[in-house]
Amino acid sequence: MQQRYSLRGIAKALKIKSLHFFGFLMLFGLLFSSGSGLFASKAHASGGSENEVIVQLEPGSDIYNINMLLGTTLVRPLSLDRTFLLAVPPGTTAADLVSNLQTNPAVTFAEPNFKMFATEAQQAFIYYDQGSSLENGTSSPEAVNIARKQWAWERIDLYKSQRYGKGNGIIVATLDTGANNHASFNNQLIAGYNAITMSSDTSDDSGHGTFVAGVLAQVAPDASIMPVKVMNSRGEGTIAFAAEGLYWASNHNARVINMSFGLYNRSKLLELTVKYAQDRGNLLIASAGNSSTAENRFPAAFPGVIGVAATDSQNHKASFSNYGDNARVSAPGVKIYSAYYTGGYAYGDGTSFAAPQVAGLAAQVWSRRPGNTADFVSNRILNNAISLVDDDPVYGAKLGKGLINNYKAIQSA
Repeated sequence: MQQRYSLRGIAKALKIKSLHFFGFLMLFGLLFSSGSGLFASKAHASGGSENEVIVQLEPGSDIYNINMLLGTTLVRPLSLDRTFLLAVPPGTTAADLVSNLQTNPAVTFAEPNFKMFATEAQQAFIYYDQGSSLENGTSSPEAVNIARKQWAWERIDLYKSQRYGKGNGIIVATLDTGANNHASFNNQLIAGYNAITMSSDTSDDSGHGTFVAGVLAQVAPDASIMPVKVMNSRGEGTIAFAAEGLYWASNHNARVINMSFGLYNRSKLLELTVKYAQDRGNLLIASAGNSSTAENRFPAAFPGVIGVAATDSQNHKASFSNYGDNARVSAPGVKIYSAYYTGGYAYGDGTSFAAPQVAGLAAQVWSRRPGNTADFVSNRILNNAISLVDDDPVYGAKLGKGLINNYKAIQSA
């Protein structure tokens, strides 16, 4: 099949027609695919909103008094108790406003409304397979066969595991760019939520979310997939959107929540919302990140979250994958074949596409033992992973418990 590198936004903006120039763009993207280049800089990944701050008040305090004192305006109340999103007044920076709020005895905490990213969408790590979609909109038989026989599924013993559980009865929420329906989803998509517009429109205008949902659908084909849109067409969102999406999913019967995004700032709002979902019995999965660093990236590095690193076909750390405390386990994350948001299939590289494999495995295990807790499911996943120390002497000990093995995990349930 012909394969095309998908730099959709750049190609459209520049109206690129030259195959030679397109090849240059392709090479340019790949040169930075290690995550250490321009697009993956941690400064970019940690950038904060210049115009908004988040504040939580002490019990009995009134946001009206804060607004009168500091000239702020309410953008929207947030779902976490006594927490608000405020607009920064003209002539003031978010940093200065946060400093002022932190000295106010009525304030529990204040922080900028940090930006967070799906780095694969930022870096164009999704490569559309041009021949995978037929004229009538269906996927070609060859594409379906490639999806079924891709190397990753053999590596994690997927098909052996699916004899014992496919996720039936388990709702998995994907906090992402939304998800468009796809022939490979087997009617798995259910109603979700758009935390950006506060609506039910979860259409995907990026492709990242549909690709993530497609990975999940292949691993757990009987699970229900609940798309929660927290990022825009550029794969960019804020912690306010992420926290609202997470809160909504936790309160709408999701048991597993996949978060293929992150930031390098430790957000108090996101941390409290993660804890809220965990206290409600949710199992949270997050991508480790694509900057090839051990620097903590959140939510993957929060306690109790299963952060997922990416491996390649040699059982080595993928060149771009984060490691250390960001990774409690690993899954294949190079040349993954999944659903493309306009139809057909694409290849993708990234920890974002390793994470939904673990979310799918969680659904498999939970469907086999639906009465058990998130801790039980987490332990089955982690304790049955295969060590990577021998395969990757440099990074193997830094990739969590090792490579997931779906068959061993579900057999132990």
